[in-house]
Amino acid sequence: MVSWVTVIWSMNASACLTLAAIYGLVWYRNRARRAYLLFSITAVSTAGYAFCELFMMQAETPAEFLAVVGWAQLPLFFWLVSLTWFVRTYFDAGRVWLAWTIGGMRAIFLIPFLLGRNLNFRAIESVRRVDFLGEPVTVIGTAVPNPLTLFGQFVVLLVLVFVADASVAVWRRGDRRKALMVGGGIEFFLVAGLATSSAVVWGNLEAPIVISLCYLGMIAVMAYEVSRDVLRASQLVHELRMSEAGLRESEARMSLAVDVADFGIWIRHLPHNEIWASEKWRELFGFAPSEHLTFDAIIKRLHPDDRHALEEAHARAIAGVEGGSYQAEYRLGLQDGTTRWISSRGRLERDAAGGPLLIRIASVDITERKRAEIDVRNLSGRLLSAQEGERRRIARELHDNLSQQIALLAIELDGVALKLVRPPATIVQSLHELRERTAQISSEIHGLSHRLHSSKLEMLGLVAALHGHCQELAAQGVDAHLHHENVPRSLSQEVELCLFRIVQEALSNVVKHSGTHEAQVTLHGTGDVLVLSITDSGRGFDERRATETGNGLGLASMRERLRLINGEFTIRSQPGQGTTITARVPIVTASPAMAAAVTRTA
Repeated sequence: MVSWVTVIWSMNASACLTLAAIYGLVWYRNRARRAYLLFSITAVSTAGYAFCELFMMQAETPAEFLAVVGWAQLPLFFWLVSLTWFVRTYFDAGRVWLAWTIGGMRAIFLIPFLLGRNLNFRAIESVRRVDFLGEPVTVIGTAVPNPLTLFGQFVVLLVLVFVADASVAVWRRGDRRKALMVGGGIEFFLVAGLATSSAVVWGNLEAPIVISLCYLGMIAVMAYEVSRDVLRASQLVHELRMSEAGLRESEARMSLAVDVADFGIWIRHLPHNEIWASEKWRELFGFAPSEHLTFDAIIKRLHPDDRHALEEAHARAIAGVEGGSYQAEYRLGLQDGTTRWISSRGRLERDAAGGPLLIRIASVDITERKRAEIDVRNLSGRLLSAQEGERRRIARELHDNLSQQIALLAIELDGVALKLVRPPATIVQSLHELRERTAQISSEIHGLSHRLHSSKLEMLGLVAALHGHCQELAAQGVDAHLHHENVPRSLSQEVELCLFRIVQEALSNVVKHSGTHEAQVTLHGTGDVLVLSITDSGRGFDERRATETGNGLGLASMRERLRLINGEFTIRSQPGQGTTITARVPIVTASPAMAAAVTRTA
């Protein structure tokens, strides 16, 4: 025959222990949620009290019944204390002093049990067997209640007051569902359990003690609400993961944008004077990925002449000048001895009280731009100087050479006129000498004109002009060989002039600086690109040093000419290993504006 009492009370205890295990594990995974731990203790205490009730209903003698009633005080103590603090923690409401009072009073109520005295009965004289759920169970027959029971019941009333006060606070806070379900459920089942147990203890009801069923209802209500919170937390975790995934995607896109833009980001937290920086920024400033950053350390990386300007820019931003934004350009002195130009833009952010909180700064490497600006400025100055120098040279040649020779020619012509009375042979000889001198003057004028402007380039094209120029260099002791292949017959004027001037300048450098007597000029077309190369095996030079010292005017003019026709310029040279200059230009028809610019540059 099935014992329904045993089945029901065992299932009651099993259900409580299962819930206790589940939420105990939830608490173990998230130690901050102490309400789950307190709920587990309450559920375990309910299971313990259910077993005590089962043993009472199966007791054979009054002594056995009295002993079980005494031991039932232990789970009841933990049940009341854990329930009180569960409400306090879960609701985040309730009077703390009242919760401590409940725990203290219940602990005092437990002292007589520890001393061997029963807290509910002074004596149980007899027990009886009654039918309950279709089977006989043991109930109290004749007994003498212990007045200390009133003290214990008063503690339960304090729990009712505490739960009611906490529920009202939660209701006023706006969480009415939680107040009704948890607070109202605890109040209802606690009152039901107190009423039935009091009626049995004081002899008003001849029935078994079954308050664990009321406690099970309370546990069920609590578990339902806690489960909703767990499910909601799970949903929040899922949403958080989705948000984190989106955030990571946004960060990846931002990182890609930062990498493409080639700038670094750093944030200076003003109250704590802490600095965070992106990897790109650390790379720009020469800091290791794990190196601790301070504002003083950053200032020390700057060029000594630029440190004060950056400190002043930050001070002005913190003071709120121009809305807390600033822009600065400064130099970095890197550990390898090189100098790097940095442009930074920053903006001040304030806290809720309006005080300065942090400065967000974006920094970008502008070294190439600065070098280009410096090169342009230097080029402009050197071009003007070169122009004036060329004018002086032409003036000297005209004055010191051609002018004197023409003057001398005039004097000699006067002499010829005086010799007209002499024999004709003498006159013929004099006129012959005058003709040779006049031819020499004409040749020098022609050479000067050719250096200023090549008529062959205009009339015969680039290849013929380069052939002629290479042949003219033989008189200066340099054997220049021209090799050409697939050169278009019709090139734009700006391309021809640019390449001719590059060859002219490069071979002039060979004559003046290389120390060799041979050079190779190669010109060939590949698809839509024309490639020019001038190579010598002379002494070579250091290109960077020549540029920095201002001696690289020829190289700068080559670059500038190619830039105007969208060409590319490369140079390979080392001391003692010769020089190779390469120019690549697109074979296209240039715009009139570009042609005019090249012509003016020429």
